[in-house]
Amino acid sequence: MDLLSPLDKLWGIREWTNSHSGMNGFLLALVEDKYNLGNISEHDIEHSTKHMITNNMLTARWYKIESKQLINNFIALDAPEYLNLINSFFPSIKHNADLDTTVPNLEFLSWDIETFKKPLLFPDASKDPIMSIAYKCYKGLFLLVNREFYSENIDNFYFEKNEYCRVYNFNDEKSMLAFFLEHVRIYCKPHIIISYNGDVFDFPYLDQRCSVNGLSLCAQWGFTEHKPYSEKPLVEKSLIHYLSPFVIHIDCLKWVKRDSYLPQGSRGLKAVSRIKLNYECCEVAPELMVEYCRTKPQTMAEYNASDAVVTFALYEKYIHNFILALASIIPLNIDNILRKGAGSLCETLLMKMAVNSNVVIPCKTNDADDSWYDDEYYLINETYVGGSVEQMRTGVFKHDIKETFTIDPKVIDKLIDELDLTFMTFLQEEINPSNNIVSTNWDSIKVEITEKLNLLKSLRQFDMEPLIYHFDVGAMYPNIILTNRLQPYAIIDDQKCSKCVYSDEQQYCKKKMNWIRKSSMINLERHIVEQVEQSLKSQLFEDETKLTKNDTNTVPYYSLPVRKRKEIKVQKLKFLSAQLNKNKSQKKYEELLEANVCQRSNDFYIETVRAFRDRRMIYKKLKKESEKKLKTCDLEEQKKYENLVILYESLQLAHKCVLNSFYGYVMKRSARWHSIEMAALVTYVGGNIIKTAKNICMGVGLPLELDTDGIWTLLPKIFPTDYNVELKEEKLKFSYVCSMFNSETAKYFTNHNYHYFDKTKFVRTKVNSIFFEIDGPYQAMFLPASEKADKQLKKRYVVYDFKNKIVELKGFELKRRGELEMLKIFQKSIFPMYISGSCKEEIFSNLAKVAENWIRFIMSKGRNSTYKKIVLDLLTESVTVEFTPKAGKTCNSNCALRMIGRK
Repeated sequence: MDLLSPLDKLWGIREWTNSHSGMNGFLLALVEDKYNLGNISEHDIEHSTKHMITNNMLTARWYKIESKQLINNFIALDAPEYLNLINSFFPSIKHNADLDTTVPNLEFLSWDIETFKKPLLFPDASKDPIMSIAYKCYKGLFLLVNREFYSENIDNFYFEKNEYCRVYNFNDEKSMLAFFLEHVRIYCKPHIIISYNGDVFDFPYLDQRCSVNGLSLCAQWGFTEHKPYSEKPLVEKSLIHYLSPFVIHIDCLKWVKRDSYLPQGSRGLKAVSRIKLNYECCEVAPELMVEYCRTKPQTMAEYNASDAVVTFALYEKYIHNFILALASIIPLNIDNILRKGAGSLCETLLMKMAVNSNVVIPCKTNDADDSWYDDEYYLINETYVGGSVEQMRTGVFKHDIKETFTIDPKVIDKLIDELDLTFMTFLQEEINPSNNIVSTNWDSIKVEITEKLNLLKSLRQFDMEPLIYHFDVGAMYPNIILTNRLQPYAIIDDQKCSKCVYSDEQQYCKKKMNWIRKSSMINLERHIVEQVEQSLKSQLFEDETKLTKNDTNTVPYYSLPVRKRKEIKVQKLKFLSAQLNKNKSQKKYEELLEANVCQRSNDFYIETVRAFRDRRMIYKKLKKESEKKLKTCDLEEQKKYENLVILYESLQLAHKCVLNSFYGYVMKRSARWHSIEMAALVTYVGGNIIKTAKNICMGVGLPLELDTDGIWTLLPKIFPTDYNVELKEEKLKFSYVCSMFNSETAKYFTNHNYHYFDKTKFVRTKVNSIFFEIDGPYQAMFLPASEKADKQLKKRYVVYDFKNKIVELKGFELKRRGELEMLKIFQKSIFPMYISGSCKEEIFSNLAKVAENWIRFIMSKGRNSTYKKIVLDLLTESVTVEFTPKAGKTCNSNCALRMIGRK
């Protein structure tokens, strides 16, 4: 209102009503009644997103903004002309494409706080002051010290020898906070403020401590707490953000969780620094921090400074370019690009592409409606059979320890017969050749491959050293989508086909595909379900959306939110079904279904996927080129190519994040383009591709593990692998072992009914973009056995390369958060033993020695250990428990309260 008061005087508007506020009120007050409808907007699309999509704007573009002068005199005009005149006041904004390759010169500032806390308790912002604040920007590294807790003044010091830290000592918290807010605003002037878990801890804590000391974070920096709408009275902490209209807040933890592809147990700042920056941060146990401020103030000062430095380096090296890359593609503001899930990013991009293709954006789907199986049984869950994951063998496999191979002659004969087809598939993948491209040495290569395959066939069963390979399909699900022209709205039935303008050609433009549906339903007939729902109408239930601390609010069943009603109904039906059917409350079915995929539907969805895939491949190629140049460049250019490698890695990761979500997005119940059939078709094809590769491996090698998108396998040492193919104009590296999988995939999974629109008509062609990629060979692989005889573990293995480094580690406690510390250390000590021997007997002997030491430690209960505290640390595991207002006190919480003297 204050911002519009000059316009009020200019236009001579003298009266404002309570119903007219802000810009909308300004417009409504100007025009006559029949023009009071100023605009119509979607209720579930943010205004900023809609504006950016409509005007084709992106936050990572440069724009030329020209302001326009206000008219000085009031002119009597008709209502439509009023609106035209008002629109003329807004500045003109034009995309300045010439500057798009110019990186903006932005100021970053990272910060971290250390707070006082009572023993065994989490810091309480209402009463625990801040002890010190460290922050870093391009102008320097700063540390603010609260002398109420530090035993001595901290002098300026060099952090890690090359980072000069200026220290300011303050007598109390209020003066420290006042200086911090003003110094950042006036001297540092950051465009971007960086934190690590700042949304959950640092910003709320600083905000509350400022309030306690009579200061205002909002007044100084503009930061306020933002909570999403929720039907529940309490909003999860992870959904609360601190945002400002003037400064961007980047919480690096959001990037780590969504985009870093780090395991759960490696997402703390110290672990991320170790993995991403190859830097070991200073570490101080939380329970020692307050004590260190008195006894080791210099150590505590360096610890605080290290967190700010590491956060700054992490953002500068990985996150800044990543966020800019996404912001140059997706029409969202920076805060949403960082904090939204990958599915939401995908949906926003699809909305943009839909508008550009003149496609109506659908509403979000609602999964709260009742579903029935054969119109008789109440469905509580409907899903599908996913990809194939299977452990084929267990044990230790090493490149220099012989394994027993059994060769299938039929598979060998098939590979020999298809050698020319395999080679043509390779050429199509690499250079997409025309018929006149001929290899000058293919005949000799073909003879060599044939000889080796025939040798394997003649040996039949033999012992030989293995080659350990991993074959995986590059961007498997996106490429299955592109190959089969799969789109959520393209899954059609005969009724839709009959209404189509191409209905007389439907036998040409339909592709029939299979999927397996999994259904879980209540084991009650429909009339009983309806009786239960009728009985619920007469009952009262607690409405959590209106629950307060002092009283409860009960409402009728149909006054509850739709999701809550369904939750109560399902719970009641399960209980009744268990009573009537001897604890068999549910029925589960799996059935093979057929779906029709329209090959002529609007292609905006697959074109969006294709653009992302192709752009990612460009960045991956540029990264490889930069890595090659880095190995051969001069010292003067080394820094340049190191930065380029990091830049292209960030860009390809940004595209990978969204690319992989196109499949997962359509599974979401609330997605605008939701289609369980499409998701099921993708996984069904993917599972069959891996099974096809498995059949080949079983004929020529030993398959070890099937992943969702790949296979680990052993091949005999004499199996034909890599060759140099000479063409007329270039030389290519031909991996036969990878191409034999690609040839089989092209044979069975090419879409021969693909349609694309060419100016005036649809053209039918064949398409396949599904190709295997090869990793390896590796030095060794270990797959553990299950403790149960009839069960095998999945996705649990460790792989070593020839540099004795672990390159793949899946499923072990070592990667997990909150596991027993002793178990993690045991795995760290035992893994190197898998590559320590020249035969399996020697390996198992070395493993036994390590295991015996730990068994003695366990049996003696650590009595022989010199350091009792280490024994205690080994037997501890971290567990995080969140209590809701309705949760009762558990035995563990009561014990903890007694230990700290509060009960």
